[in-house]
Amino acid sequence: MEVLSVKIKNYLTEKRIVKIFIFCMAAFMFLLFFSWETSPLSGFTSKDSSIFRLTGQLWDKGRIPYKQFFDHKGPFIFFVQWLACQITYDKLGVFAVQIVCLLCTLCGIYRIFRLLLKEKASMIWTIASLFIINIYFDGGNLTEEYCLPLITWSLYYIFKCIYKEIEYQQKYYFLSGITFAVCSLTRVTNFMPVFIALMTLIFFEERNYKKIVKSAISFFIGAIVITLPFVIYFYAHGALYEMLYGTILYNVKNIFYVTGGSYSVSIIEHIKMLVYSVPLILVLIVSIFYVKKNKRLSISLLLMSGVSIIMAFVLRPYPHYLVVWIPMIAMGISILCNTRDMVRGKWHMAAMCLMSIIVILGKNALLIKENYEKHTGNYMEVYEREAKEIDSMIPDSAKNAVVAYNVEATYYLVTGKVPCYKYCFLQDLQGVVDKRMRMEFEEEIKSCKAKYIITRKNRRNRLDMLLRRNYEIVGENNLFVVNKRAK
Repeated sequence: MEVLSVKIKNYLTEKRIVKIFIFCMAAFMFLLFFSWETSPLSGFTSKDSSIFRLTGQLWDKGRIPYKQFFDHKGPFIFFVQWLACQITYDKLGVFAVQIVCLLCTLCGIYRIFRLLLKEKASMIWTIASLFIINIYFDGGNLTEEYCLPLITWSLYYIFKCIYKEIEYQQKYYFLSGITFAVCSLTRVTNFMPVFIALMTLIFFEERNYKKIVKSAISFFIGAIVITLPFVIYFYAHGALYEMLYGTILYNVKNIFYVTGGSYSVSIIEHIKMLVYSVPLILVLIVSIFYVKKNKRLSISLLLMSGVSIIMAFVLRPYPHYLVVWIPMIAMGISILCNTRDMVRGKWHMAAMCLMSIIVILGKNALLIKENYEKHTGNYMEVYEREAKEIDSMIPDSAKNAVVAYNVEATYYLVTGKVPCYKYCFLQDLQGVVDKRMRMEFEEEIKSCKAKYIITRKNRRNRLDMLLRRNYEIVGENNLFVVNKRAK
């Protein structure tokens, strides 16, 4: 303990403490104004964030994920939301966890900039990177931001070893294993930046099979440290298969659904993703022109940026999927600032730099307007009033026999109701990927376990005919309809 305290004291110099404080304040201010899902200034919450918050609350109330309530994300995101509930049940708990995660991310981004830039420039660019993060942030409290600290630090060590051509130590493989486990337990595609960079590093290293085995073991131990507690928990509660299904199998089906032509993306959405991809394209171009100065780093960034652009158009057109590539963009900016002659006389490079600036500043300007509307709008006031009015129509004796059908998870957050069915929100949307899920929910409806089913007004549901046979409408308002089980 004494040795550890000395190391901490030596590390936390006055200069470092000042930097950490600056990054902490930057993270706080950024989240306060741009994380409209969790900011205390905002009265807004939307689909994904409300689902995650609900999963944390249900887990804290003793419900078993995947077995007693379902969402197709890995258990790590549920754990983060459960952790937030230990601070406070409202969104301030999530807000506090976000500050810690973003602080760790900014510290990692700073270290990436410091590989090529001086201290002052690195500080400025680290704060400026928040504007780039913001174009992909999408309101906050999404899976990517909780993976980003580990992704950033893993990539920092990989970039450092590639750039300086030094050995990638066993402890770094251990960190990469932890990162892989966390990404796999949220959304496995989040690990792609680290995977590509790590494969490039291994390719350029000497073929020492003894070291490869040791590295694989370190990586495996890192992954096991995170994964094993979840495996033990779900196995002990008879929900291991359900966890693996919700985390992996369902999402594999989802990928085939999206890429197999069943899910169509409009031209407008493709254009939007092209705009969001401009900083990624800039890194691609930078990596091509940097090949003469550092072949290894250039190839690593070329592969990473190429894959990131492909994924932007292959996966669902959600900008927040791209936030995991922020460390790569930081590395590209570092190279650009460190090698200014790359821009001189090269009109296409200058054009991409200008386009990136326009996209980043333009999108941030639009987000300021959007955030203002989210912070000052009365959407949630109306939603909460309507939801509580509907909730007052349900007697206390039936409070444990309620489920919302094709209604947002926000309904449960507002009313405090605990759903009595495994599939408890946006069932038709989730079920479109998986026939088994659709049939299971249909059996739940047929069981009539729920005394009351809440639906959205003027919304068609797949099981409306089945609902009408077993339930009768006993109340409604502007947003919701109350369906009571027929006697």
